[in-house]
Amino acid sequence: MWMLALSFGLTSTSDAETTIDEVYALVDRTPILKSDIHLFQLVGLTSPAREGETPAEYLSRSLDARIRLELQYTDLVDSGSIHRLDINVAQEIEALIARGGGREVLQEGLAANGLNWEDLEALALRTTASRAWVEQHLQPRISVSIEDIENAYQTTFGDGDGALTDNPPPLEEVRDELRQIIVAREVNLAIDRWLLQARQRLEVVRFHP
Repeated sequence: MWMLALSFGLTSTSDAETTIDEVYALVDRTPILKSDIHLFQLVGLTSPAREGETPAEYLSRSLDARIRLELQYTDLVDSGSIHRLDINVAQEIEALIARGGGREVLQEGLAANGLNWEDLEALALRTTASRAWVEQHLQPRISVSIEDIENAYQTTFGDGDGALTDNPPPLEEVRDELRQIIVAREVNLAIDRWLLQARQRLEVVRFHP
């Protein structure tokens, strides 16, 4: 694992060397630092640790999510697509502050992890750009046909042999819900394709398990 200070080196006190931060991964030319993962967790962008999940597993899952975000952001910047997006970083910062327990609590968490407000702003730019691409580019391209909804209805309320289970709700009552489920599924598939294409173009080097 690479060790580095904020200036991408090691600080020295007399003959001793003190590690300020650690590189956990590289996405293209951008390092993902240990402090980046702490920030990700501080603002709740990684769901809480699951039952039975070890700290190491939680850290690994958080790193996976942070790498995905950096892949998305780097792809948007390199392609120039970020300039075509309508994004509101200030609004995203306020949302992250709320997720982090409020300005005062978050400020204390930032300081405790060697972070500052600029780190929060950089993260907000990435999250809002990534979400804007999904909402303004990927999602509008998804169309749901009547046949798609009927198939989803059959899958959800069917018995597997072509018949419906007892007392299924009328299709008209669940049409909108089924449409939302289909759109969410297709959006996730589109995001997966986006990430796959980004990974094929951008080098990812992971130093932490």
